[in-house]
Amino acid sequence: TEGASTNVNPAAKLRADLLASYDRGSFPWEYAWSLPQSTSTQDDASTNTSIRSGLPVEVGINFHRVHAVSVKEGTADIIIWFRLRWTDPRLVWDPLDYDNATKTWFWIGEGGGSAGEMSEIWTPDLQLWNMEMGLEDSLSD
Repeated sequence: TEGASTNVNPAAKLRADLLASYDRGSFPWEYAWSLPQSTSTQDDASTNTSIRSGLPVEVGINFHRVHAVSVKEGTADIIIWFRLRWTDPRLVWDPLDYDNATKTWFWIGEGGGSAGEMSEIWTPDLQLWNMEMGLEDSLSD
């Protein structure tokens, strides 16, 4: 019916449209390839190389609870919130097409990168270095 198409939730339509042909398993190369290349020059002009940088990712760590710290063993048992922020150029839209929506949210599963198989979108592959237990193992506790 005619009225059915006008009752579509703009937020739901936005998410459906963005995820319709989205490949969560691939890096957003569009960003990396759209930036101008920086050139690394050494003394010999024949060794010029073009360098592409990756996607900028902001990282924030919020210490939620400190259970134990051992200076002797060099360990800490803590609970943190690990927050990441980035812009995926494949997830852009014209707000006028979606009732002036300028933000939307996506589910990020158990960690980023290859561990985020349950995520709706691509996530940066980051791990804390020097962990006693891997991120995937710690999420099961």
